[in-house]
Amino acid sequence: MAHEHKYTALPGDDDHPNPDVPRSSSTGQRHGLILALIASNVVLFACLFALGMHQSTLVRWRGAKPLYSPVQDIITYENVLFPKPQDKSKYHGPPTDEVDQAWIDLYDLGMSAIPKSQATRLPNRTEPFSAGSDTYLVSLTVFHNLHCLNMIRKSLWPERYSQAHRYDVVHDIGGDYIFDHLDHCVNSLRLALTCAADITPHIWRWNEKSQQSTGRSNVVHTCKNWDAIHEWAERTRITTHYNYTTHVLDDLVFPDDQ
Repeated sequence: MAHEHKYTALPGDDDHPNPDVPRSSSTGQRHGLILALIASNVVLFACLFALGMHQSTLVRWRGAKPLYSPVQDIITYENVLFPKPQDKSKYHGPPTDEVDQAWIDLYDLGMSAIPKSQATRLPNRTEPFSAGSDTYLVSLTVFHNLHCLNMIRKSLWPERYSQAHRYDVVHDIGGDYIFDHLDHCVNSLRLALTCAADITPHIWRWNEKSQQSTGRSNVVHTCKNWDAIHEWAERTRITTHYNYTTHVLDDLVFPDDQ
């Protein structure tokens, strides 16, 4: 009599499933591995996309590295819509006591005191406040430029402002010379504007009233946060008398001195 051979499904034999035989766990592990790979690829793609979007907003720095400033760590940037030419602010003329005070409040903060640890990082030497002092003198260029702009503003109204302060005799090693304060200020602002070089594009739009394209300057600019800079100057300003006629040697050690 012939022996009958009963077929027994092998583990993983999907063509002939047998409910009595447990399916191997390797299939589930394989599916789990595939899902994990898919998930990791999705996360990787999302990270690369986010990184690409972030880098697209960065300005690539080329050329010389920026010089150290004691304010650089508090600088933030913001987008500011500049006003239309016809919009007036508290800095506009004609001159009044209120307008004068608004201009003075912009820049008249004197000198700032910084610690020696910051002074040694400056690109140029500066003097200590006094002999044996651990604080050193600086003043941010922007405040000098605002002072110069105010000088030019005052020159537009000679009937109100005396021009006696325009000329000074400067005593220099190369000899004395007449210093034209106003001419100096014009050139200082020229240098500042070309150095900072705001590259925000002005635009042209069609004007229905005049029936022509006209330039628009009321566009959005990316600006340093002015309030943060001004607050730093207020916080570090020197409020005690500084003797300009006393020469104090600095003891700063720069890398070139080593």
